[in-house]
Amino acid sequence: LSATAARDAFNGMVRVGRRAAAGAAAHIRLCGAGSTLTHVMEAADLLHDEWRIDSTIWSCPSYTQLARDGRAT
Repeated sequence: LSATAARDAFNGMVRVGRRAAAGAAAHIRLCGAGSTLTHVMEAADLLHDEWRIDSTIWSCPSYTQLARDGRAT
């Protein structure tokens, strides 16, 4: 990991991909962690191919840290 990616992972989220094309009906964010990340990426492909919905895919290795940050904010 780059220094930035390592910091982001420690803070709870890291962007791992984007599925986009011109003329999308919508754009959403998809989050997953661990073994579910594979399913999230498959879902992004399905949404894109079947319904023209673009997505940004995030790996969230620390939902606990995200919750702490949310409460602190």
